[in-house]
Amino acid sequence: MKKFSLLTLGLLALCTISTMAQSYQSKMERYGGLITEGRFLEACQLFTDTDSVSPFIKLHKQILAAIAQNQNRLAISLIDENLRYNWMAYGADVLYLSRELLNLCKAEGMHDKAASHVEWLKREYYLSQKAYYNDAEYNKSVEKLISSGEQRLRERNLLPPVHAIRKGKSQTIKFTAVPLLKTPIKVNDKSLEGLWMTATPYPMIITHQVAKQLGLVVGADSVAGFPVVYLDSIRIGSILFKNVPALVSKVATPIKGIDKHKLSKKEAKRIKEIYAEANKPKIGLPIIRQLETIAIDWKRQEISFPVDSLPNADVEEKMYFAYVDYPYLFMPITISKKQLLER
Repeated sequence: MKKFSLLTLGLLALCTISTMAQSYQSKMERYGGLITEGRFLEACQLFTDTDSVSPFIKLHKQILAAIAQNQNRLAISLIDENLRYNWMAYGADVLYLSRELLNLCKAEGMHDKAASHVEWLKREYYLSQKAYYNDAEYNKSVEKLISSGEQRLRERNLLPPVHAIRKGKSQTIKFTAVPLLKTPIKVNDKSLEGLWMTATPYPMIITHQVAKQLGLVVGADSVAGFPVVYLDSIRIGSILFKNVPALVSKVATPIKGIDKHKLSKKEAKRIKEIYAEANKPKIGLPIIRQLETIAIDWKRQEISFPVDSLPNADVEEKMYFAYVDYPYLFMPITISKKQLLER
């Protein structure tokens, strides 16, 4: 009977361990999903203080909480201090955390901090981990990270950080959201329509056609394989940005293809509309995250830029930004996009 009881207890313990493992795996999958969706505060609350989680998750929760509250500099400090003095606790996740730090430094314009971290990776971490792990594949990954970090530092003067300046009182502008959020903007005092794209890690992307329209001369400077031009100003509502770097992309005109394939008027019109859409300036995350607080009125399709407090709109939310390393949100607002768009 005693043996039976011990066996039963052993089986129960195994079942409990298995259930806990499945629960942890489920939580990890949910955690990753919430991060991908940009729902950082929810991700932070997924694991409680009593959960047995890795040092990486404990640190990552603090980083997410800081970013969710637009405190990127706090997130940078958390990563930098923990890696410098306790990198062995994070294993191969050091690479992920270092990339995150460099992305955050880029967003904040903290080039000196980025340079310091790259120097630490190169002079201290690389040599220490090489002796500690003795893993040739991991060495290559670290070398690749250092190389990409140095490349970013070389590009830093071409992409200075952008800063928002409020001009005038609260203002309301119209928008459309099919499928991306679009608003009227002014680039170098010329009225255009811009796409809000948090998936774009650069302040703005324009096409050669728009550059020509604005009278800009494309020089030899380039970032990520794209030429860089500098815009005198961008105005979105009552918010002004000065001296903004923009990448210039190519969009081939479809006219020759339409003539060559003798497309119908209906098909030719559809292709020209796609071409016109592709030519619109793309407003990137470095600009969007500067807008801080806005009000969305979905019924009237209006965005307000309040000075002190939000106006009475159907939906009032603080701007929520896509994670710097995973900028997948196309509608950068902390609301259920699908439900609101169906109203």
